[in-house]
Amino acid sequence: MLASSHGRDSADAADRTDSRSFLSSHRALAVRTREFERLSAAAVSGVVALHALAAEPGEKPVVRRSPDRCLVQFGPVALTVAWLRHTLDSVAEGELLVIVWRGMIAPNGRFGSDLTTTACTPVRSATVLWEEAFRASATDEASWTWQPAGVDIGGYCSAELAERCVEKLRLAYAEGFDDADAASASVAMLPTFR
Repeated sequence: MLASSHGRDSADAADRTDSRSFLSSHRALAVRTREFERLSAAAVSGVVALHALAAEPGEKPVVRRSPDRCLVQFGPVALTVAWLRHTLDSVAEGELLVIVWRGMIAPNGRFGSDLTTTACTPVRSATVLWEEAFRASATDEASWTWQPAGVDIGGYCSAELAERCVEKLRLAYAEGFDDADAASASVAMLPTFR
């Protein structure tokens, strides 16, 4: 009985070593770039699909992408996905950060507005509604998953993680409308004085 337990421990240690050595390789950098692109593309597609299904579609989602960042502003909420590099630029040391925000992160428009000609409106800073960090877990490209930080089992393929992020954004978007409906209902219930 002890021999089989010891054998399993060594196999687990070998898996961790293999995973660590792959993630520390230059090949893993290319895989991480492809997986981040898959994740970003799936998240953007999901938000565009949400926009098409919205009961009252407003402005189109604003998308800003760079090699290690993806930002999607969807009405009053936004989603950011970012790969945070370590100074060694090793996938094993990096971290994926996903945040759903309430507020404006990316204004619609190519350039910022000229504040001297726009009406002054109170600007609320964006607030974090949901945040989660992930690390890469893989022994090769086929086994790639995004594993929640601090967890040693499980994880999401890029498409699954994108789906989860879009769902969190959808819930935040719906909550924003529920808050707006509640605010208008409470204003409508206020007594009028004549």
